[in-house]
Amino acid sequence: GRIVANSAATDKAALGADFSRQAHIVTALRDGRARIGIPRPSIGNGNPVPILPLGVPIVGQDGRPLGVLQGTLTLTRLSADLATIRVGHTGFVSLVTSDGLIIVHPRADRLLTPAGREAPNVPDDMSLVDRLAGRATDDDGTVFWSRVPIEAASWSIEARLPVHEVYA
Repeated sequence: GRIVANSAATDKAALGADFSRQAHIVTALRDGRARIGIPRPSIGNGNPVPILPLGVPIVGQDGRPLGVLQGTLTLTRLSADLATIRVGHTGFVSLVTSDGLIIVHPRADRLLTPAGREAPNVPDDMSLVDRLAGRATDDDGTVFWSRVPIEAASWSIEARLPVHEVYA
């Protein structure tokens, strides 16, 4: 579970760090399968960036995991990719974890922050259809939103469209 090498030519501060308790490392070693980790700030350099770690087992000839290859995806890059999706003129797509952490958003300052006021309030007793679409108020006013769960990652992808665009 310790970092023994990294590809950052100018930043070796993370070498030796113990990642053995991180979920993606545990799953890769225990179950021998790849796993998406918990989104977090990068470590090692003086200017952390929001990342998504990915763990893939390194398997020996006998089929048992020997170690884990960890890769990372910067959430700013993923956000830029998803920002190309058009939702009306000013709407957007975001990605939120099951515990309400924003991991993809067109505004970089929202990455790795709680959804808070932006999160639609969805009571447990609502129907499945009502849980997947609705109307909410956020910093930009009233919006229509729709969400689709991504069960493999315990995330939801959400699209928001300002109401004023619909009725314009």
